[in-house]
Amino acid sequence: MDLEYEKTLIEIDAEYAIDECKKRAQSRNLELDYVISEFQKSFNKLAKEIQ
Repeated sequence: MDLEYEKTLIEIDAEYAIDECKKRAQSRNLELDYVISEFQKSFNKLAKEIQ
């Protein structure tokens, strides 16, 4: 397994998630910081549930 390649793929996924947060913030007239904070809370909760 090439860990550097895997890290690159994860970074791409993170960039996609940030772009989606930006779209959500813009379309709903929300602050980007708020959307990202709520995303992180939800992501962490979901991650704990699947472990």
